This record gives sequence, structure tokens and C-alpha cells, in this order.
Amino acid sequence: MNKREALEYFYDNYAERTITHSLFAVEEYFNAHLDELIADFRASFKKLCCQVNQLQETGEKGKIAYITYSMLRTSIADKSYIYLVEAQNKYWFCDHQSFQMEYDASWLFEFLEEAERKLQQQMNSYINPLSKTDIERITLQQAEKYNCYIVYLARDAMKEVLKLEEYQNLARNEEFEVRVGEYRDLSEIVYKEDRKEKDAQKMKEWLEEKRDYEYAYEVFQDLDLAQGDYIGIDLRYSDLSNSNLAESYCISCQKTLMGLPLG
Repeated sequence: MNKREALEYFYDNYAERTITHSLFAVEEYFNAHLDELIADFRASFKKLCCQVNQLQETGEKGKIAYITYSMLRTSIADKSYIYLVEAQNKYWFCDHQSFQMEYDASWLFEFLEEAERKLQQQMNSYINPLSKTDIERITLQQAEKYNCYIVYLARDAMKEVLKLEEYQNLARNEEFEVRVGEYRDLSEIVYKEDRKEKDAQKMKEWLEEKRDYEYAYEVFQDLDLAQGDYIGIDLRYSDLSNSNLAESYCISCQKTLMGLPLG
């Protein structure tokens, strides 16, 4: 059995089960401590807003278009478990004066660290030549699964963040997003604002085109979308608050978490 085959066998017979049990433990902890986790996230977001507010008041920072929480694999590797949080202008990662702070995700990645310890113990009884570096590589590859819980947390916590005076005082672009993902890589929208004026008829025509993956997380507030054919489109996390969907066909639409719930 060569090294690649040994790694595949170890993952299939040891690592996959260990990581699955670890994620079950994360799920249990997450559900049991959600209020506390939301409060901590809210406090962290409030601190960010306070500091950015000060920079905006002195003219050192303009309007914010993105707040991005980035998982750092280097941080996971060195067991510090820090997310980089950035407040950025409309140029996003090309904003050379983005404000940066940290969010401590130790509560989450300590579960991954425990899984890594168990895999190290299992490796010691494994007859094929695997190393500590191999185990570290396996656990780093699993980090994305744990990052999903920061996505879930941020999405829930934003409902409380929106109530903060410090957040309301933040000068924001017409289009504003809070995102969670990997550093300078794929990220997911957990909250979006779009205050640009929209033409209801054009929005209705666009929705009726039923394009794949284009409507989730979008903002359709205060629009007359009545008598539309929206069957089967993906409206996950879209904001339809105060919009008129009377006599519309919405069968098999994904349910929204903001605005009107669709069947």
C-alpha cells in the first residue's frame, strides 16, 4: 500500500467517522448555547461598528459596502482560531484601507482540535507510514465543514445586530453585505441591504426568467410583484418585506428567512 492509498484508507476507515462524531458534538453545543453565541457575536459586531464609526467621523473611512468574516487556515494550523473581520468599501478586497479586527472562534474549532488529537492516537496504532503532518492536513481539509456554523451563527445574530444603534449609525453603501467565508476565497452572504430604487415590472420580469442561483439573498422590498409566475425559483434568504405577491404562483419556491414566507 503506497502513501496515497494509506491516506485514503485511513480517511475512509478512521477520519471520516471521527469528524462526523465531532460535527455532531458541534451541533449539540451550538443548539444548547445559541443565545450565548449570538450575544458574543453581537458584542463583537458592536465593537467593530463603534471603531468604524469613529473613523468615519474623522473622515478616515468612507461608506462601508462589505463586512467580511474570513476563516484563516493559518490560524487553524497554529491553534489560535481567529477569524479576520474586515469593513471594506465598494472595492471589497481591493480596499487598501479596510478596517480590520478579529473574531475568536475557539468555541468552534476546539472541537476540530479534539478530533485531530483522536486521529493522532488512531494513527499511532496504524501500521502504514502516516505522519503528524498528514493528520494536520486531513483536519485542515475538514475546516470548511466547521465554518458552516459561523455562517449559521452570523445569519441568526444579524437579527440582533440590526437593532444596535451603533450599526444604524454606520455609514453604509446603498448595497451592503455581510459575508462569511475563507480568506480571499468563496464566501456566503448572511445579510444584505439594497436601497437602490427598483422598477417593479423589471424585477417581476427578471424573476419570471427563473434563472438558476440568481435570486437567493437578493432584496425585493416594497415591490408590486402580484400575479407573477415564480414557480420553482430559489428565494432562500431573499428579503420580500412589504412586497405584494397577491395571486402569484410560488409553488416549490425555497422559503425565505426575511420578508414573506413562501410555500
